[in-house]
Amino acid sequence: STCSVEIFVPRSSAGVEAMAEECLDALASRGPSCISISGTNSRAVLSIAETLRTRHCIRPQLQLATALSTESSATALLDAALKVGVRDVLLLGDLQAH
Repeated sequence: STCSVEIFVPRSSAGVEAMAEECLDALASRGPSCISISGTNSRAVLSIAETLRTRHCIRPQLQLATALSTESSATALLDAALKVGVRDVLLLGDLQAH
């Protein structure tokens, strides 16, 4: 059977490290086909996505919220996501051009 999981990346670096070292292994052992990632710290979200893809061979999906209020901020994040191998993105809300 196929399952997917959604995770929310912690704001603190200690929380991100704990997630990367402990939680991802436990989640990966369940065999999800995809893990959807959201959080306010873009760098941490991308790091978790890369770890899922490279260490666990799990397809990461980024969830982007309306906090990306400009086209340039969305483009920068998408470019960075492509560099770490992310190919699936879910946009929640509208991207407002200013």
